[in-house]
Amino acid sequence: MDRQTFAWRAVLLDFDGVILESNAARTEGFRRLFSDHPASAVEALVRYHEANGGLSRYHKIEYFFREILKRDVSPAERDRHAARFSALVKQTVIDSPYVPGARKFARRKHPFSMHLVSGSDQEELREICGRLGIAASFAGIFGSPTPKIRNVCGILAAHGYEAGRTVLVGDSRNDLEAARANGIFFIARAPAGAAWAADGDARIDDLLGLDRALETIAGRSV
Repeated sequence: MDRQTFAWRAVLLDFDGVILESNAARTEGFRRLFSDHPASAVEALVRYHEANGGLSRYHKIEYFFREILKRDVSPAERDRHAARFSALVKQTVIDSPYVPGARKFARRKHPFSMHLVSGSDQEELREICGRLGIAASFAGIFGSPTPKIRNVCGILAAHGYEAGRTVLVGDSRNDLEAARANGIFFIARAPAGAAWAADGDARIDDLLGLDRALETIAGRSV
């Protein structure tokens, strides 16, 4: 594809760790949510959570009960825990600082569409973006319980975006896998040396480097 005539159609962005520095708020939320359970079990969940950014709280709550506590959890019980998690973390997430460059990038006019695609609860995410004053910057805001892979697929289908002109910006291997499963580009927001990020198309320290990364990979083959 000729770089001189290339144009991005859509930029999809994760939220926690890409727009806001809110990953720590989510981590502490799980500790508070299950504070009445054995500390060793809670820390096992925290390790799983930190290794699997991009997966929903619904999945992680089920994992906690089924894989760590070794007992079943009903959909109703899972949803009650998910609602309490939201109540515990929402304001802390809102109070988290922006990733450097994220607020300006989100509010700027672009020649492409932008969508948020997060593992966070969809209704919670839409409320948070509304309170932050950035919701109108995005053509769509999507989250759990629908898995990220399916949300990305749905965005491509609904808008007719070409995979080769669409990119996902994320901060976890699960974000990378969602991009690859849908045949789109991936830019990792990750520290230098993060092994998983090497499998993406570009790496940035923060969103101050996103314009350059988009320019660098424009016109490549996915």
